[in-house]
Amino acid sequence: MKAVSIPPVAKAIQLYEQRTGFKIKIDKDFYQKVDINSKRFGLLLKGRLEPSFDEVKRVVTALNISVIDLL
Repeated sequence: MKAVSIPPVAKAIQLYEQRTGFKIKIDKDFYQKVDINSKRFGLLLKGRLEPSFDEVKRVVTALNISVIDLL
């Protein structure tokens, strides 16, 4: 049986939502805050592209999550 891994960006959002109990609103301000355009963010979220370490760092910083939590 093959283990299913969650893409890092999706996992960060999932951790944020579990921790806060709120669903995140990903809007233009969020894209600007993490400095990733909406198309690329969608591909990262779905796991179709591999994020760079800097992209992961910007997302977890915006969500106030530790990079260690993604491991």
